Amino acid sequence: MFIKTRVTVGLLISLLSTFGVSATTSEEAAALERITQEIRFLRDEVKSIQKLQRADELESFDYDALSRDLNEIQEAIERHIKTPSREPKSVAPLSADYDRAN
Repeated sequence: MFIKTRVTVGLLISLLSTFGVSATTSEEAAALERITQEIRFLRDEVKSIQKLQRADELESFDYDALSRDLNEIQEAIERHIKTPSREPKSVAPLSADYDRAN
């Protein structure tokens, strides 16, 4: 489960490298929109999985940090779709560290 989540987040983070390229075609914009839909799905999954977490876990997964990172990626993609530019957009640094000691 943890590995699957980490791989998924890794793939999403790799998408950030496309932000320097303008979404000039409708096909590219549609593909980027599909990615934002997938991120919405992932955020819902994160919320559901977080409810399964035991409160007494000594080392827990930081679902809030993951949600923030997914949100940041989604917002960056949506900004790019709305206002494509060859200029890199500023994106807040992602946490990418989801281990949390209680």
